[in-house]
Amino acid sequence: MDRLDSSDEETQARLVATAMFGRLGRPREIADAAAFLVSEKASFITGTELVVDGGQCLQIR
Repeated sequence: MDRLDSSDEETQARLVATAMFGRLGRPREIADAAAFLVSEKASFITGTELVVDGGQCLQIR
């Protein structure tokens, strides 16, 4: 996945406009999900995906 160039304000505004929560995800939110998956709390989770996209995959296009 390509990193969003935050200097491209038009692209960023378009992404925010279609975002379910009205904002882009924060790096910390992705890091928290990754930290959970490697923690003891996730020790019984196998063979699944944890989608951290703020509901973007639920939107009908």
